[in-house]
Amino acid sequence: MFGLGGGSAANMARLLGSLFPGSNSLNYPRWARVKAARKARNRRRHTPGKYRTIQVDDGDWVEEGQVLALQNTYAFYPGENVTVSPERFSLRTLKADCSGFVRFAVQEFQPPFNSQLYTVMKDRETTSLIGRFIHVVEPIQALPNRFRLISLT
Repeated sequence: MFGLGGGSAANMARLLGSLFPGSNSLNYPRWARVKAARKARNRRRHTPGKYRTIQVDDGDWVEEGQVLALQNTYAFYPGENVTVSPERFSLRTLKADCSGFVRFAVQEFQPPFNSQLYTVMKDRETTSLIGRFIHVVEPIQALPNRFRLISLT
């Protein structure tokens, strides 16, 4: 009765539409022939930057708890009155322990025996490294007055 040989999708839809008139559900859907404009995996490229740099300059006044440097690796090591932040997602963020002036220094240091850096350095002739440190120096407290003014006359 009907030739059901091979054919295009449009011919097949026309054939089924003639067999079952009034039924729109039997029409074949049209599949997309081009790639989508934007895929989900490309969205990571457009995230804002994390600004992992030094946040203060040498000689700046900082308050207690202020962030000094955001860094993924130890570009700067914590010095006097500076700690590594204990927060979970802060990767080696340096914070000030007290209020004071910021000082940058290049110093020679020896890594502690329980660090990964020590295992690398123990085979070398010298186990000391030169590293960049950030210090927070408290202002010198004024000495108490030795003499007290009793009267102007």
